[in-house]
Amino acid sequence: MTLKASNALKIFRFFPLIILIFSALLASPVSSEENRPIKHSLEVWLEPEKNKIAVKDRITIPKSFSPDSGGKLYFMLHAGLNPISQTSGLELKRVDEKSNPQQFEKLLKLFSPYKGIPRDFFSVTLPSDQKTFSIKYQGKIYHPLAEGGGTPGTISSEGVLLSGASNWYPEFVDHPIVFKMKVHLSQDWDAVSQGERVE
Repeated sequence: MTLKASNALKIFRFFPLIILIFSALLASPVSSEENRPIKHSLEVWLEPEKNKIAVKDRITIPKSFSPDSGGKLYFMLHAGLNPISQTSGLELKRVDEKSNPQQFEKLLKLFSPYKGIPRDFFSVTLPSDQKTFSIKYQGKIYHPLAEGGGTPGTISSEGVLLSGASNWYPEFVDHPIVFKMKVHLSQDWDAVSQGERVE
């Protein structure tokens, strides 16, 4: 299944359904030059019985999105997904409390992660003339339904719900996105997300 992004957001029941939701910062169809979106081209593999997700993401950063004074960009991802660079010349590093406590605290304030969701921060350094890079990552996301039936994200044989709050895709602070997504899943499952289905 391949999806093309729009700025629509719909809520669906799930079982046995896979729901993948991006943050509210989906770009509008017309964006100003200063607010060009980050583009994600995602290929997603899901194994519900193992609580497992694997993703390849090709990310394009707009010219208006500037790195910090050290030439770094930062993103947040659900803990344990361990992203790996697929692009020559890309420097990808984890930012944690031990290695860089000041930057870690700054990122906590910038991103304001959803409470109860473990997350990791990463820095990306690209060659100055490069705006597109690829990463891959995989791991488990499993947060059982709370009393009342809510969860920010879970992958299980009973159903899959991955909201933006679960940080299942790389989130850059306060910047709109557009995305294309292809989802691989077994024949007895179906997947839905925001956007327009193109295949």
